Amino acid sequence: MNLGDRLLLGINTTITAMLIVFVVLIFLGYVIKIISLFVEKMNLNSHKSDEVDNKSEAPVLKDEFIATQTTGSVCGELKLEAELNDEEAAAILAVIAHELRRPLNEVKIKSIKLINR
Repeated sequence: MNLGDRLLLGINTTITAMLIVFVVLIFLGYVIKIISLFVEKMNLNSHKSDEVDNKSEAPVLKDEFIATQTTGSVCGELKLEAELNDEEAAAILAVIAHELRRPLNEVKIKSIKLINR
């Protein structure tokens, strides 16, 4: 076996191994997609059964998946009647948005009043 034959054998082996790796990666990608669809359907079915069980109770909030913004700039409307700094007002707005499970740009607080006890 001369140098040319060994070089061709090495190139052939390399290409074959790379093809096998890519085929396996594509196969794994499809397996992950199928599993994620299956898990998503299982979660939707469990939410539907929870809603059927909770129809007798008066729901306060809907337990729906709502995409919320976790990074970047956020906004919300706030009219202050109390003497709060911006950080306190932002904290109150963030807590209310979190409890309502709504993005901050959908939350509008008409007023915050300071109650002296």
